[in-house]
Amino acid sequence: MLPLIIVTKKEMNPEPEKKTSLLDFEQKPANLYNTFESFIEGERNRMARSCAFAIAEKPGDTMYNPFIVYSPIGFGKTHLIQAVFNKIIIERPEIKTLYIDSLTFIQQFTQSVINNRKEDFFNFYCSSDFLIIDDIQCLSGKEKTQQALLSIFDQLYHARRQIVMATSILPKNLEGFLPGLISRFGYGLTVCINKPDYETRLEILKKNVRHLDIHIKDSILEMLALKVDSDVRSLEGTLIVLLANASVSNREIDLDFAKTTIDKLFNQKKKEEIK
Repeated sequence: MLPLIIVTKKEMNPEPEKKTSLLDFEQKPANLYNTFESFIEGERNRMARSCAFAIAEKPGDTMYNPFIVYSPIGFGKTHLIQAVFNKIIIERPEIKTLYIDSLTFIQQFTQSVINNRKEDFFNFYCSSDFLIIDDIQCLSGKEKTQQALLSIFDQLYHARRQIVMATSILPKNLEGFLPGLISRFGYGLTVCINKPDYETRLEILKKNVRHLDIHIKDSILEMLALKVDSDVRSLEGTLIVLLANASVSNREIDLDFAKTTIDKLFNQKKKEEIK
């Protein structure tokens, strides 16, 4: 006697295998706090901010294409290009604007190759009206991904669609890049954000204090702005450390407490550098 074999309806009519579509991938979310209003303008970032604002006001209608923001880490380039993105999606929602970081771009391209979905990848990006890519220095040595970006760049550029990029290495000094990409980076405008001066650092601290809705004496903020003169990220981080120490020790922040806390922080960093 033959064994009884039960075949379910699902097995008789199997669902077609679903392929991962790049269209299902979400673009990297931008920090909604990173706006032009929260970006503190100073002598050393004024040109970058002015050009970025002009692009956000009239996408594709300026001569700044591509528009590339260069600065060392922690000087505000990501804040600025995200400010462009946030302004456009709020004020011009009909414009298809994409914001992506280079590492995610690499992952998406690799995934599209594995899943035989390269056409989806190109359609996704080439259909955008405004493309913003952060940290393009991370594409170094990724030849296939660079070739993909080159194709996307050409299609968007010739269609007069806006391209914005940010990098921590000056475009002409990027190593491991296709010569064609380096050449195209020079089509538009590259602006530099330099280390913030004392006045800008002080305004950044005041902005953070207002945002956190706390009160710290100006003399303490002035001391912080004077001592922490490296980059915006370190400046804001030092303020957070000061607030955390005051909260843990249940202390009011006066000048002596602030000096002691900062000196301890600096000494700790020096020890870590020595190690």
